[in-house]
Amino acid sequence: MPDTEGSDYTYWKVPNGGCVMGREVFYMRKLPEKICQNGENFEKTEKRNHCTCKDEDWECDVGFYRTDSGL
Repeated sequence: MPDTEGSDYTYWKVPNGGCVMGREVFYMRKLPEKICQNGENFEKTEKRNHCTCKDEDWECDVGFYRTDSGL
């Protein structure tokens, strides 16, 4: 389990990734000083936090358009 005592892995967030479309995603990543070999069935995990959306989040969403009221 990442970020626990004795784990070879940690959760990592893309620099300046921040909140996008109401989510902040952290990816499982091996610690630089660790040497690991994982089997074929090894699954990397993600951790997601919910966060407040901003107008910029929706501007690139599929089907987004502004109404005459600006919303």
